[in-house]
Amino acid sequence: MDIDELISTLRRNEQIVRKLFDIESSILGTTRFRDLFENLLTQIEQQFNIPHVWLTLVHDEAITSLIADLQQSPQTRNHLVIVEQRTFNALVGTGDDPHLVNAGLDRYLPLVPPAFRGSLGSMAIAPIRFEGRIIGSFNQGDGDAGRFSPDKDTFFLRQLAVKVSICLANVTAHEQLRVLATRDPLTHLPNRRELEQILHREFERARRQEVPLAVVFLDCDDFKQVNDKLGHDAGDAYLHHVARELSAAIRTSDCAFRFAGDEFVLVLPGQTEVEARQMGERLRNRFAGSPLVYGGAPVPVKLSLGAACSREDGVPDAQALLRLADARLYEDKRTKHQR
Repeated sequence: MDIDELISTLRRNEQIVRKLFDIESSILGTTRFRDLFENLLTQIEQQFNIPHVWLTLVHDEAITSLIADLQQSPQTRNHLVIVEQRTFNALVGTGDDPHLVNAGLDRYLPLVPPAFRGSLGSMAIAPIRFEGRIIGSFNQGDGDAGRFSPDKDTFFLRQLAVKVSICLANVTAHEQLRVLATRDPLTHLPNRRELEQILHREFERARRQEVPLAVVFLDCDDFKQVNDKLGHDAGDAYLHHVARELSAAIRTSDCAFRFAGDEFVLVLPGQTEVEARQMGERLRNRFAGSPLVYGGAPVPVKLSLGAACSREDGVPDAQALLRLADARLYEDKRTKHQR
């Protein structure tokens, strides 16, 4: 290699280093899974003019929350493939070295989003690690067979994969802290603190879009008796059962929260007060047919509830909406006691 070729190579490498630095700078401060991978995909595509960039992740309980978060984002959902561990290992192996492929691409199709499969001439597969093990790869594809030919050097690609793995560990730590702060440890539902934030956000959105927003406040009528007669372990199982059934009964756009004790709240975007009350009645019927089974015996779940809508008079903000639903909950309980 003569001096001109050497200088040209050094300049190209310098440009690559600068682009990688820009990518690293954009992801190092990220504290959310979705933001990390949205930035990564966008930056690689733009900095290196890559037509296809995507993630392949393996089925793994340790990254269930990561996969769920990515699947909720339109940007990452369309650039995400989930495969079985054995499939990934058979194609990529268990090492950290990136793979550059421009022949026999059909073999690697399980790792590729369906929309990209007919337009790849070559691809780069860079494994990423989490908690010491390979959990997938971030991938790049091009219609040019020479773009990622196996004779190319993979040093920079490997360095980026290491940085992504470090960022993933950092984001996981932040996510775990966020979960501890906003999730009820018994039922795993969002807690009262999270309710206040989400309800405020949904109320403002409903007002901007001129659509209704409903809240259902729920209370378990027999929870104290369950605790007194069967013990606190049964009470915990009771609350966990209620939370699980509520989560299963609502739409994906709805949210269920543990408010306090045996009180729960549902936030129902786009629903009126009448529709919210109908939801409450469906829940009563659901629990009537799905009691908690504890110690081999059924434990009935009976609910009192109150529903309110943002379109009602005297509801200027999210807190007023919640208070109205709470007041109607206690009206429901008083009515039952008077019978």
